[in-house]
Amino acid sequence: MKHRPQPTRDRIIAVAVDLYLKGGLKDVTMRRIARGLRLTPMALYRHFKNKEEILLAIIEKAFIVFGEYQFRALAGKSAAERMWLAGETYMAFILEKPEFFRVLFMAPDIFEQIELTEAISERAQQTYQFLLDRVSEGIREGFLKSNEPEDLARTIWAMCHGMGSLYVGRLIDTDAEGFRIMFLKSFGHLGAGILIDAATQ
Repeated sequence: MKHRPQPTRDRIIAVAVDLYLKGGLKDVTMRRIARGLRLTPMALYRHFKNKEEILLAIIEKAFIVFGEYQFRALAGKSAAERMWLAGETYMAFILEKPEFFRVLFMAPDIFEQIELTEAISERAQQTYQFLLDRVSEGIREGFLKSNEPEDLARTIWAMCHGMGSLYVGRLIDTDAEGFRIMFLKSFGHLGAGILIDAATQ
């Protein structure tokens, strides 16, 4: 079976992300992106007006991919199962799409260069709301301790983000399988502090 060629817009985003990860924001230029795609700069301008538009496209794509991972957790049949799956899908996002994890959560210089569109801001809010919803339904169903949902959501997010940053930033000496085990253990330990009955996990 022949694979369909990747759409030009996605290829541009992929090359721009690669340039950023290898050399930082200074290396993300229209000329270097065009060179990486074997396009003329003028051909690149037919897709994006400038570097800022490309940076916005990177962030939007990253949020879309992150949201797709989160959506998988809704397959759980109970609030407890959906919460656990939310942790697993976050871990999968880190392992399978580390480039997008970095640009979303470890690239403040990108966000300093752009002004988010309303659509991207809404996507960002939706990813946080997803976690907040999992926490809120957990409290309603009685498997999470009654508390301020936002406090618990921030605690969970901080743990997941922190573990991901350590791994993607190569600050912990482990491979993908080691990280998977470490992440799920930490997620379980966190749960032991907020679950009504810690023995459920």
